[in-house]
Amino acid sequence: MTQVAWVLSYVQGGVAEAWKDNLLDKLTKGESEVESVEQLFTKIRNDFGEMSEEERKIEQLRTIEQRGRTCDEYVQEFKKVTRRSGYAVKGAKETISLAQAKDAVPGPNCMLMSLWG
Repeated sequence: MTQVAWVLSYVQGGVAEAWKDNLLDKLTKGESEVESVEQLFTKIRNDFGEMSEEERKIEQLRTIEQRGRTCDEYVQEFKKVTRRSGYAVKGAKETISLAQAKDAVPGPNCMLMSLWG
């Protein structure tokens, strides 16, 4: 555990630091599956490695914002990102997309109900 803790001492800032603190707590309590530096590096790759193409598309959908765009510009961008993410199909997934759209738009939802109408 000493080598693992030493490597973790270099993890600083943001989400990575919170991740490190959680892992150190588990290590201290003997509840962690990480017992070697090699296992630590595997865990880091699994937890922070590159996203798949599908994950990137969904993340883009999750983080899209209207910002300074007009409602029409935002709706068109949202539709494009939604199609690319795989959530363009009507049904249960539509609810996720519509909820995300409403969260991303400040103030009135600029008639987002017409997105799929």
